Amino acid sequence: MLQKTGKFFKKFFSYFGKTELRVIKSSGIIFFKDYMLKTNLIKNICNTITDNRNPLLIHFLPYELIAIMILRILDGELRFYHQKNPINDELYKSFIGVDRVPHFITLRYYLNRNPHTSFELEEILSRQVYEEIEKRKLKELTIDIDQTGRVVYGHQQGVKKGYVSGQKNKKCYQLQTVYIRELSMLFNIEINPGNEHCAKDFHLRLQTIIQPLLERKIKLFIICDSGYGSEEIFNYLDKNNVDYIFARKQAEDVKTRGKNAKSKQEYRDPSTAETELIIKERKWNSAREIFIQNKILCDELGQYWLKEFESNEFTNVLITNISAEKEKVYLLYKKRANVENVIKELKNDFGFGIAHNKTLNYNRSLATLVAIAFNLKNSFTEYLISKNAISFKAFPTLSTLRNSIIHIPGILVNSKGKNTIRLTEKFMNKLYNIFLIFNYKLN
Repeated sequence: MLQKTGKFFKKFFSYFGKTELRVIKSSGIIFFKDYMLKTNLIKNICNTITDNRNPLLIHFLPYELIAIMILRILDGELRFYHQKNPINDELYKSFIGVDRVPHFITLRYYLNRNPHTSFELEEILSRQVYEEIEKRKLKELTIDIDQTGRVVYGHQQGVKKGYVSGQKNKKCYQLQTVYIRELSMLFNIEINPGNEHCAKDFHLRLQTIIQPLLERKIKLFIICDSGYGSEEIFNYLDKNNVDYIFARKQAEDVKTRGKNAKSKQEYRDPSTAETELIIKERKWNSAREIFIQNKILCDELGQYWLKEFESNEFTNVLITNISAEKEKVYLLYKKRANVENVIKELKNDFGFGIAHNKTLNYNRSLATLVAIAFNLKNSFTEYLISKNAISFKAFPTLSTLRNSIIHIPGILVNSKGKNTIRLTEKFMNKLYNIFLIFNYKLN
């Protein structure tokens, strides 16, 4: 009905030559545009990105191109290759005042002349995090590191057959994410060939991640799964006074140490009445190995009972250098599930920057753009919550924000050279507080 009404008024106003009218389906994306201008993101892009193109052939400046790419990602344009989504082109044109707008194929041509852009985008991503750390004056950070496979179809540079959960022997990329719990932001994202193990060169990558934070005298806490653990990593973290919890691979020697552990303590998890844990601990070099069994069985009468602790039935084996109680160590590691939800959101809602493009550099650049968009989404949500503009039962995903804020149908009117967005009364009432925050004029 809205489209039909829009087409009617478009013809009506065009006949009298008074105005131009367009129907748009994502009026709420303008909130993200204005919030982006409130932050230093555009300033960081202008100060960081270098452009080697011929000035006479430039149609879009780098900050225009990257800003529109981020908005398109938030808007839900997941087909990052040959086509563009023309639905909201009129809205994007009004953002930057041009006759046509950039899309993802434009980014591909830009990267042909500027292959170094992926490194510059990584710098912008890290600056985004540093500014938030300084703003909140944080002195301690908890960093979750995880890697996942992403199946990719077609012939692309860097795609190799590797392990993807549920789809073994498929061509994929390995995607490593570095997530900061206190900020709910991504600090780093990296694409590797599908056949590369997450532990390959992890020592060098870890140094590049944590060294700048250590130089800022921030206390770090690293949490990883079993794929990253090695004695070299543990020694490096101990040397730099970094706390850590790593999961342990349950090899035979690890199982034997668990079986021979001296201490045995039963513990009931207060968060779940039906779950019981048995936790054992022993020293391993300068660290501690913690063995957890969470096993509930049911007898013939339907009653629950806890099976005796056996060395080959561990739920988790953890290694850590912190002196906290065993139960607290286990609960800290369980919160690592947050990064799994982040990866799920990046894959489903953001597309995780994997495009049908043969160039690995393009996919790396696009993955970093997705990470920047993810951080912008989370900081935007924190901003709305801090201003009491909107409330959520839980921290919202991008899908939730699209349904409640971004994908709002409206009519874009250009009257006397001034762009105006007209919304229904329903959405005006729903988003009234947000309009007030951004100082929009309400008629």
